Amino acid sequence: MTDFAMHNKRGLKEQLIHRLVDTDLEALFRFLDTVPPRRSLNPIISLFYSGDALLRWRAVTAFGYVVGRLLAAEDMERARVAMRRMMWSLNDESGGIGWGAPEAMAEAMANNHLLAQEYCRILVSYVWEDGNYLEHDPLRRGALWGIGRLAEVEPGLLREAGGVERTRPYLIDSDPYAAGFAAWAMAGMDAVEACGDLTSLAADGRELELYRRHQLSTTTVGRLAKEALERLQCP
Repeated sequence: MTDFAMHNKRGLKEQLIHRLVDTDLEALFRFLDTVPPRRSLNPIISLFYSGDALLRWRAVTAFGYVVGRLLAAEDMERARVAMRRMMWSLNDESGGIGWGAPEAMAEAMANNHLLAQEYCRILVSYVWEDGNYLEHDPLRRGALWGIGRLAEVEPGLLREAGGVERTRPYLIDSDPYAAGFAAWAMAGMDAVEACGDLTSLAADGRELELYRRHQLSTTTVGRLAKEALERLQCP
């Protein structure tokens, strides 16, 4: 029996859930390589709404791999359609909420330079009040996480897109997630101009959860600020 026949017989979504939380990511990617990317997208996106935080985040990772690598290699226009689907879900007219959409877009961009070139400015616009500002706090947090994630791979593109200017104000945000993700993003974008703000955050003990390097862990705003200060070699 072929791999694809097994997916049909056993249920692709159930297999995805198992592999997303119980196996290493390389095993997950090898599994996704055996599934037609257009078939895996809907089950992956449906997991953005899971009550299991790790499962949601790993689904974001899977989306990035499928769209940024597999689908883009097969048909770049279909990869763009998947990105536009995420954008539409964030639109009030969609009738939905768009959980996981900014994070998924960022992960796909982190996996594909061309997608990053095309959609980087849109991601940044989600945190800018004069742009496509996301009013709902959790969605805006997702966009800030996305900027931090993309800064690991495409810092130059983000700087050109105004990433530093649009993200830096969140260092003084009352939301620890916004401040922490912004500190993480400053480090990735080599934003030495933020050294003063980061120094002010170094003793901030507010906690947040951060999904990074495919793991979900608890950290603090201050810890992320200190990491940024060390990375930037601030005086």
